[in-house]
Amino acid sequence: RGMDVTLVEASAALGGQVPLASSIEARAELGTIIDFQINELERLAVDIRLNTRINTAQIVEMKPDVIIIATGSQPRPRPIPTDSSIPTIAPIEAMDSPNLYAEKKVIVVDQVSHFPAYAPAEAIKDAGANVAIYTPKLFVGSLLDQATMVRTLRRLASKEIDMIPNAAVERISGGSVHIKNTLTGSITQEKADVVIAAVGNQTVDILAQELAQTIDQLNIHVIGDAAAPRTILEAIREGHQISRKI
Repeated sequence: RGMDVTLVEASAALGGQVPLASSIEARAELGTIIDFQINELERLAVDIRLNTRINTAQIVEMKPDVIIIATGSQPRPRPIPTDSSIPTIAPIEAMDSPNLYAEKKVIVVDQVSHFPAYAPAEAIKDAGANVAIYTPKLFVGSLLDQATMVRTLRRLASKEIDMIPNAAVERISGGSVHIKNTLTGSITQEKADVVIAAVGNQTVDILAQELAQTIDQLNIHVIGDAAAPRTILEAIREGHQISRKI
């Protein structure tokens, strides 16, 4: 639209969590989204600044007409009540180094009913882990569209990943995962070497808060996971919508 755009990225590469998400074969198509967008940024000569963590003072010095905050989300620090007797990790940690979990018994706590639970389950299973997915929902994958759900469940089953519905993980203590049957209320315990907590992220919106609190009359817009952790669909849509409004 003819605007002068600067894209400031804290990490060494563009794409946020998508490169890891697209590292498994079933989700490889996500990587083409990032490839396309990077090509467009280069074609349009957007000023891209990698490895740059910007602060409020630097933003003020740039004198922008509009600020779009797309700083994403991060795993919750204590996603499950635990006495630390079993290591609890975020999905992105499992995706980053799946070979670390070879030959280990891993429980995936699925409170999201989406790929943040299933992508790491597949990655570590492919690496040689023994994997079980526990969800409080009536079935695994309940928030996927029907076609994707069927393909995903078939793929998980073909890899012999156990899928246990109606199972809410309440806590970790004494070296066991305490699981409540949501239909009967009964409690069972399962041993595990590692627990992957796919329980949803929390927003990274500190910069947006600082700007709103310290500076008046700045045109600030918060989009994507920085507004509320969701999927790549919402992030792209909100970026498109705000670029048409400003």
